[in-house]
Amino acid sequence: MTKTIDVAISFLSQDEEIAIKLYDSLKERLDIFYYAEEQPKIVATDGEDTFGEIFRDKARVVVVLYRKGWGETPMTRAERSGIKQRAIKEGYGFSIWVPLDEDKSIPAFLDPQFIWFDFNRWGNDGLSAVIEEKVKESGLNIRPETVFDKLSNFKSKAELKDAISTFHWSEDGLEFIKEADRKIESIIKETVEQFEEVTNKIRFGVDRNRNYVSVISSPFKMNFHVKQNASNTIKSDEILIDLLKGRGDHGYYEKSNFKIIRSYRFLPTLDTYQNPIWEKENNGYYTLEEIVYEALTELVDDAIEEAERRIKE
Repeated sequence: MTKTIDVAISFLSQDEEIAIKLYDSLKERLDIFYYAEEQPKIVATDGEDTFGEIFRDKARVVVVLYRKGWGETPMTRAERSGIKQRAIKEGYGFSIWVPLDEDKSIPAFLDPQFIWFDFNRWGNDGLSAVIEEKVKESGLNIRPETVFDKLSNFKSKAELKDAISTFHWSEDGLEFIKEADRKIESIIKETVEQFEEVTNKIRFGVDRNRNYVSVISSPFKMNFHVKQNASNTIKSDEILIDLLKGRGDHGYYEKSNFKIIRSYRFLPTLDTYQNPIWEKENNGYYTLEEIVYEALTELVDDAIEEAERRIKE
């Protein structure tokens, strides 16, 4: 089948910022499939079938922004299926895999020797160059970036920066923080209840004090703090998450016995479409629900590891 798309990008919603920047750096020279841009066309079709077809048949090069959970959402599941079907005939040479988890994991179905792209080291510009080279290898001539392309890209970045500055000093920004503070406890409790429906062998407790919400699963505690530092701006506000481990006997831990082992910061900002969103220290956009789920998943992983260690003792 004739390839009608130069590059198709697959990603989870929390990595949309990376996908947007990649799209913006390539869109003037290549035909890029990026879901947010094609959504009006896809809503009129069977989305999962359309996604599968694009990644299986239509794209010259496929880029996967990979982290745990990719391939489990409806759309990335369809994309994974299309990629694997294509690989049966072609191998995985048409694809570029970009692991974004800290452990740089890649899907189990890829050969361990498969070469992946180190995004933390080379960044968006490096990835864009690798994609362009891969597209050239497929036989396509790429139009060079013009001065008008550069001016247009600069204009978009400058306008977004101005919009973010305005948002930080606006009533909408202040309400965004207040809403997060109001909602975060209920989101945490709902997520914990879902975990406990699976098993009661690992217990969780949720407690709220004046400054933060805590989730406790002995010997661990995770604190969620929506920090509001000023009354007229959110520029220095954040969601701070600390994972702590305690020391003590019989499940009792004095406050002073807890030590922080990991911390995460999420800052209020706007995405490329100027929608309010949280940014994880320049490492992707997150909704409040995604922040809670990802953080509690780490707590669960540590709690399971601790429980398994105790069983072996």
